[in-house]
Amino acid sequence: AAVPVWGGDACGPVGAGVDGPVRAMGVTDGGTLVVAGAFANAGGGPAIRVARWNGAAWSTVGAGLPDVPDAIAANDAGEVVAVVQGQLWRFDGGTWGTIAAAGAVTAVGSAPGGDFVVAGTFAVPGGVTGCARLSAGALTPLTIPAIAVRTLGRDAFGAVLAASPSFSGQVFRLQGSAFTQLGLLPIPFAFVD
Repeated sequence: AAVPVWGGDACGPVGAGVDGPVRAMGVTDGGTLVVAGAFANAGGGPAIRVARWNGAAWSTVGAGLPDVPDAIAANDAGEVVAVVQGQLWRFDGGTWGTIAAAGAVTAVGSAPGGDFVVAGTFAVPGGVTGCARLSAGALTPLTIPAIAVRTLGRDAFGAVLAASPSFSGQVFRLQGSAFTQLGLLPIPFAFVD
């Protein structure tokens, strides 16, 4: 399956693409694309369910993931975070490993400075939360109103946004360690990280 890219006047493939459906995509601040889905090859080479496009060629992300991810995010330091069957997985630049969070993770997104934001219904040391910051492999609770965050993204200025379609399209912006409500979006909607 081709991963399409807008070239200014038409869509075209990103290299040779991947050999199966793509379920999630993330883009680093530097422009590297990371895709995840039900595929085993990217650009003609092996890439088990996750691959990286640097603008010229596809590459693997470690040994791949054990199942098809539901969400993915990446940073410029080479870290990749994915949600696989409600569990949080982190690629540290060398190997994949799981991050302990008691409950289900539903969304991940990149944050300024190379950190990630994780959402779902889970508990981390320091409190029960629906959102947490992931930095250097450690989760820290973030304050967010009692909503079910399903989507994370970034605004034009790089701020992290969280949204909940189940609560009439409420949108929140991360400021420090807490989210504040911005307003409402029409349903359905989705952010692209």
